[in-house]
Amino acid sequence: MSLRDTQGKDGDSPGVVVMPPAILLLCLVAGTLLMLIIPSPFLAAYAKLRLAAGAALSLSGFAFMMWAHGLFTRLGVNVKTVCPASQLVARGAYAYSRNPMYVGMLAMLAGIGFICGDMGMIAMCLPMFAYLSLYAIPREEAYLGRRFGTEYAAYRGKVRRWL
Repeated sequence: MSLRDTQGKDGDSPGVVVMPPAILLLCLVAGTLLMLIIPSPFLAAYAKLRLAAGAALSLSGFAFMMWAHGLFTRLGVNVKTVCPASQLVARGAYAYSRNPMYVGMLAMLAGIGFICGDMGMIAMCLPMFAYLSLYAIPREEAYLGRRFGTEYAAYRGKVRRWL
């Protein structure tokens, strides 16, 4: 399937070719390599608290992400960022964040960093955040503005980008 095959009849889509989950995986691999090459442990004296906080953050992020993903699936809305959107989703997790899947990914990544107790893994939140903020989200927002016009503008005025 080519990029052209995934676009709508008018050829429009967000056009985010590198899927955000691939960037999440890349950040996890890079964080793991950083831990192995340049260990930077933190909060060793509070290991139980750090593990509990990391697990809670990761699980909360995963749940928030899957709440949003499940709603897309139930409504038949494309999750892939190279495909057109069939409707604007503004309920469920999307009533709290315009990007709940991305919020969830970042929370999971930060939580894993706490679980590992390594600053290198937590630092991987920065490139993930930069990718989302500078590449993925601007393209998606521009597309949604073109696709849904005033409906998206009203939604954007009510719901924050992150939380």
